[in-house]
Amino acid sequence: MYQLIIVDDEKEIRAGLAQFFPWRRLGFEVAASFSEARSALQYLQERPVDVVVSDVIMPGMDGLEMARLIAETDTARPRPHVILFSAYDRFEYAQRALQYRCTDYVLKSSEFEELIQVFTRLKATMDTERNIQTHREPAAQADAGTAAAGLPLEAASQPYAAKPDLPEDALADQVIHTIVAYITQDPATANLEAAARQVFMSPAYASRYFKQRCGLSFSDYLLHEKMQLAARLLAEPQNKIYEVSQRLGYRDSANFTRAFKSYYQVSPKTYRYRSMGRQTKADRNTRR
Repeated sequence: MYQLIIVDDEKEIRAGLAQFFPWRRLGFEVAASFSEARSALQYLQERPVDVVVSDVIMPGMDGLEMARLIAETDTARPRPHVILFSAYDRFEYAQRALQYRCTDYVLKSSEFEELIQVFTRLKATMDTERNIQTHREPAAQADAGTAAAGLPLEAASQPYAAKPDLPEDALADQVIHTIVAYITQDPATANLEAAARQVFMSPAYASRYFKQRCGLSFSDYLLHEKMQLAARLLAEPQNKIYEVSQRLGYRDSANFTRAFKSYYQVSPKTYRYRSMGRQTKADRNTRR
């Protein structure tokens, strides 16, 4: 369960969110709630928290200022994801929320199912972040066996790389961070129009912004993520090649094979054969 706190000056809203929203079903647990931002910040200094759900307009320090302080505070712990709730559909608030690296900006008038989707997406993003961190060490340990199995090191390590094609300063940009998190959640269904909605931009402007900041196009990065997912799925023997093709949204497995071979310079069948050979060698080395 991911730990979450709620910050809102209205007692009824705090109580309603804490008691009646299906947090546990979505993978979250409400650790505490606060009527003002400073108490919440003090709590964050003392305890690990994964998510902060906060109102924007509050007496004293508002939610945007709290989000700024969370984004700018150096800490040994991972920074919590911040979800801002607001009664005001004001573009400048949403812009500042992105500037302060908030994960989402949600209107209090949103339908219940929309809120479910917000926290379902957040859970998927956080699971992905955790999995990337978990896989870094095993991927590094497998490098020596990769070359011996005849599989290019770059191709084998890409599925576990943490955004190798994006410059660090681009990932520090909240717009880029949000788009990348959206793509990572499910590369098979991701598209430019939906990504643009995540950052309150038109598709054309979001596409240009991504290319300017990252040095590669949205479509190229999406392909990169799809191929990494394909390689992970192919490494599991129970997944048929045509099933992997369908999972990635390819209606024709021949198109998937061409895209995979163009990206990795080997066919999906050859990749799987070499990957399984690498795993067998690693198992033998472990038993010695």
